[in-house]
Amino acid sequence: MQRIVFYDGVCKFCNQSVNTLIKLDKAGRIMYSPLQGELAKTKLPEADRSNLDSLVYWRKGTIHRRSSAVLFSLADAAVWLRWMHVFRLIPPVVRDACYAYVAKNRYRWFGKHDSCMIPSESIRRRFIA
Repeated sequence: MQRIVFYDGVCKFCNQSVNTLIKLDKAGRIMYSPLQGELAKTKLPEADRSNLDSLVYWRKGTIHRRSSAVLFSLADAAVWLRWMHVFRLIPPVVRDACYAYVAKNRYRWFGKHDSCMIPSESIRRRFIA
């Protein structure tokens, strides 16, 4: 488990983002786990687990949050997306402000599930509870 995306399991936008990453990551290098799950308790500090507004990307032992998590996970998902690292030239405070705006409104714009999604049989091996 070198790469794990931790996401808000009940957020429809977050679930769609995970589904997009799965489609991009044809090599299957990235695993997925809800912030509300048991694995998050062993890998992440309490502040990350309780902040459901933040995507967290655990990459080879380093934790990336918010916009950095998005950029690193996209670049790792597909070779042709490595150019996304150019956005790291934008100061994190600016990137994260944009990220925070979307995160703050995501339930209103996209909705919320009553519980974490249950992955289909074809992708179940990529999820860790």
